Amino acid sequence: MKTRILFTILFAMVAFAGQSQVGPGEIDNTFNSSGIGAYGGNPSAVPLDATADGNVYKSKVYPATSVHKDKILIVGRFTSYNGVAREYIARLNADGTLDTTFSATTAFGSSQYIYCVEILANDKILIGGGFTVAASGITYKNMARLNSDGTLDTTFCSAAGTTRGTNGVVHAFCPLGTNASSGLYIGGDFSSYSGTACGRVIKLTSVGALASGFLTSSTNTPTGEVRTIVLQGTSPTSKVLVGGFFAGFNNGGTTVNQSRIIRLNTDGSLDTTFNSGGAGATGGSDGAVFQIAYVGSGSYSGIYVAGRFDLYNGVARKGFIKLNTSGALVTGFNGGAAGTGGTYTHVFCFTIQPDNKFILGGNFTQWNGTNIPKAIVRLNPDGSRDTTFLTGTGFSGGTSVYQGVAVIRDIQLQSDSKIIVGGDFTTYDGNPRRMIARIKTRECSLAAVYYEDTGWDGGVIPTDPTNENYYVSIVSGTCTIPSGTNVYACELDIKPGATLLVEHNASITVKGVLMNNGYFQIDDSGSLIQIKDDAVNADLGDGMFKVIRNTKPVRRYDFTYWASPVENQTLYNLSPNTLADKYYKFNTAGNNWVTIMNGAESMATGQGYIIRAPQSHSITAPSVYQATFIGRPNNGLLSTTVYKSGTNSWNLLGNPYPSSIDINSFLNDSNNSTKLGGTVYIWTHNTAINPQTGVYSYVSSDYLAYNKTAGTVTSPGGASFNGKLASGQSFFVEALANNVSVQFKNSMRSSTNNTQFFRTSAQNSPNASYDVEDTTKSRVWLNITNANGAFHQIAVGYLAGATNGFDRDYDGKVFSGSSLTLYSVGVNENYVIQGRALPFKDTDEVELGYTNPSQGTLTISLAQFDGLFTEQDVYIKDATTNMVHNLKNGDYQFTSAAGSFHKRLKIIFKVPSQQQYLGRQANLTASARENMVQLKAEEDALINKVEVYDVTGKLLFVSNEGLNSDSFETTSITRQNQLILVKAYMVDGKIQTKKIMF
Repeated sequence: MKTRILFTILFAMVAFAGQSQVGPGEIDNTFNSSGIGAYGGNPSAVPLDATADGNVYKSKVYPATSVHKDKILIVGRFTSYNGVAREYIARLNADGTLDTTFSATTAFGSSQYIYCVEILANDKILIGGGFTVAASGITYKNMARLNSDGTLDTTFCSAAGTTRGTNGVVHAFCPLGTNASSGLYIGGDFSSYSGTACGRVIKLTSVGALASGFLTSSTNTPTGEVRTIVLQGTSPTSKVLVGGFFAGFNNGGTTVNQSRIIRLNTDGSLDTTFNSGGAGATGGSDGAVFQIAYVGSGSYSGIYVAGRFDLYNGVARKGFIKLNTSGALVTGFNGGAAGTGGTYTHVFCFTIQPDNKFILGGNFTQWNGTNIPKAIVRLNPDGSRDTTFLTGTGFSGGTSVYQGVAVIRDIQLQSDSKIIVGGDFTTYDGNPRRMIARIKTRECSLAAVYYEDTGWDGGVIPTDPTNENYYVSIVSGTCTIPSGTNVYACELDIKPGATLLVEHNASITVKGVLMNNGYFQIDDSGSLIQIKDDAVNADLGDGMFKVIRNTKPVRRYDFTYWASPVENQTLYNLSPNTLADKYYKFNTAGNNWVTIMNGAESMATGQGYIIRAPQSHSITAPSVYQATFIGRPNNGLLSTTVYKSGTNSWNLLGNPYPSSIDINSFLNDSNNSTKLGGTVYIWTHNTAINPQTGVYSYVSSDYLAYNKTAGTVTSPGGASFNGKLASGQSFFVEALANNVSVQFKNSMRSSTNNTQFFRTSAQNSPNASYDVEDTTKSRVWLNITNANGAFHQIAVGYLAGATNGFDRDYDGKVFSGSSLTLYSVGVNENYVIQGRALPFKDTDEVELGYTNPSQGTLTISLAQFDGLFTEQDVYIKDATTNMVHNLKNGDYQFTSAAGSFHKRLKIIFKVPSQQQYLGRQANLTASARENMVQLKAEEDALINKVEVYDVTGKLLFVSNEGLNSDSFETTSITRQNQLILVKAYMVDGKIQTKKIMF
């Protein structure tokens, strides 16, 4: 047993120490693949001095607006990079190799360093640290400005004489804007600037002169060195957060004990409202605040502070904390746990990823008491450790410049989401990387980056559906995914000020995180598809997301059935010009519509609503209404509740995503299949409102039905539902249980077929479209119509899995109502779609019924058929007229009174025998005389009324009622040598029929 335990431990150690990590935390070996990196000491020495101080303190990545975009400036104590002499500053290409176009002529002298660097709007460079540098008779101490090529800019602070700068180290810059005329704050450990006495924080103009109106002196200054300065806001007049080694602030000669972090007003005075009465960050030898970041909006807004401390306002917290905007500790961050630990607990730097995760660098070896590889950790937005960020053995080696070896001093995020890590180390996860390395932060192995001026960087457009490994970053400008194009992303990052437009019938599929801090618009019928159901992969940015959805042409009194693809969308904002009482939701218990006055309700996720067209729409001339949804896109596992109250079980649900969903996946999901019926009913807006009366004449036949058996249409030639429910659309479905939760999932989403925001035939297809290619099913679709244009369709199918009883998946109940409705008769139910058992037998019969709102002629037609019915005839049998008609030879017409007629009709597949077909009717004879039909009733029978039909069911003649005669002769009827049916309604209530040649 001991041997087995020992073997397990050794195996684990080997695996931990020797295997490079894959995914987040993995080293990017394409960055500076030579691995030589930064060295100190004599740059000409052979070999280079591996023990001399040569660390990297800070770095900056050139922005997209620069001609040097994605190149990297590094500063520190090094004297060479990749074996080439570069004193304290170097510019690297995006791949980590040395940019030799950057000047190496600036001479700083030995035993000095550059600590901080800023790239200005005109590509000039500010540097600060502990150094002296001179050119053309001008000397700069501890800070200077370089030209874009690295040469010394002697125009900076030109009014100050030949010796310029500070009398002590400069360790912090804070630019006040992004243009060349912006000023800046400077901090460090000094008491004069270009010969003028000052405090440890000063404000300069863009030319390097002391700014007027800013209080800075020995009596208005932090009591110790400053290491970081940040604006608490986006305006140059925002208040100023300051961190460093100080224990307080000299406020007019009186020391205010507020340790290591303070806030200044814009005039340089202490803001006493910040952390009022609090002790600040205390504890820890040589303690300090090294970095501050302010997040001004969104779910994770606040002030984030990194450094060396054990307490904040007396509460135990080490290394990294979150404050609210007033400087109070956010105690729930990181679950109230301790933070960093180990021999050292410093957090020198951090960066915030687009998904609001934090990557911390320092010299710690623990987080919340758990041992971790040294110097780097990634935290979730709530401060807990992200265990998916795997750093292998972490960092090791170095020259022990400050607080040990293997120390991370700086982390910068590149446009492709990878991080540049600088510090004092020689290896990362066993890979030689001296003082600088690049680490992957995403699962994405590739990058596709879009810039305003150049478009897709390198011409890489991620449209290959088999490759979802691209981190897609829209850095600047407007990127348009054109109609018909599908883009595939591992993750999507839209930067502030950038725009992504997805046009009609285009899509973008995002496997992981979506971070929108710009503008993201999905045009009508475009799609955003997300793959992972995790909440952390939703849109985590603070940008604007918009979905455009066009209705079919509507008149003022027309309603559209809606569902929201975004969070917190109100009904009013979706259609602000709709009449105040024309916003509705459906109440299952009452089986009725409920008014939402003024649309003053947010659309619940997964629920459906109806909204009438705006008052600005014409009453008679239809036009498209363009609706706009604005909010965070719905994503992932979403739940909504359905209800059943007695016999009332209809629920109006809706597609919650900015893409279509596969309705079969939704209905057949294991969570939903026992809670919902297997048929959906979708409003198609087929029947218009009466413009004179304003009567809402919408009818149940305006709902198409769809299940595993088939789908129906709602108008002649109408487009059938393709099984993909469009974004923004709602639908009816039956609940099988009360107060149960059903689920929508990303796996149900589709990147195509987002065009059927359901509309009628003219908007989709000139002809009906059925999935007749499905060879596993044999189906017939029957239409019923009247002379006024009313229409309804049913489907009957024979397929595997169906029975002749009720099947949840294959049988769809008919919507009841007073409109013209055809249905098939099942066991205790009437169906709009009926699935029947295999094998098919031509002796099978399907009983039909119908509801007719007004007396007149009705027509039954065979709309479509597939499977075995391509060879099999389909007949309609009328029990009233005793007619049998082959629907493949034409439509069947018949007259009907108003009312409901259950089982009058029947679908049969085999012609009855001659005896069944022409069987003699007792008590009545019929004969032809010239162009008339004569009837004679036998015995005491009396005729009340007579009707004559041809073989198609067309009415040729009808008499008045109340004949009360034993004989009758029709008026002249055109003879065509055909079989006709003579139907006599007898006074005793019986109906007698005769068929004769005429």
